[in-house]
Amino acid sequence: MNLEQVSNEASSTALSSSGGISIFFWLLTIILVLVLMGLLYFLLNRLMKGGKRNTKIGLIKKFYIDKNFYIGILKIFDEYYMVLFSNSSSEVIKKIDYDEIQELLENKSSFVNTFASVLNKESKGNEK
Repeated sequence: MNLEQVSNEASSTALSSSGGISIFFWLLTIILVLVLMGLLYFLLNRLMKGGKRNTKIGLIKKFYIDKNFYIGILKIFDEYYMVLFSNSSSEVIKKIDYDEIQELLENKSSFVNTFASVLNKESKGNEK
């Protein structure tokens, strides 16, 4: 055998085996990156849901009128508002006090009557 022929065979064997190893490492690297991205997504998703909640501003209760409309009692700091919400807008109906909120929350079945009486009080107050 010729020395040149032996070196050519050795180099071709080394190239084919190293090519297989490099493909294996690339696949392993891609799988590792995908697993790390999945773990990062899971952790960030969990941390964002468990974030600090704002206790000064919040929607206390929703009363649905229709699929797209509902009346909500909104608390902003120490003030309470009755707000009409829809898909594209919201409108403050009236500012209410704590006693009226207690009345609304206690009588869930008669919300419509209470709501009508609140609006009647407001309309009578505007007429005077």
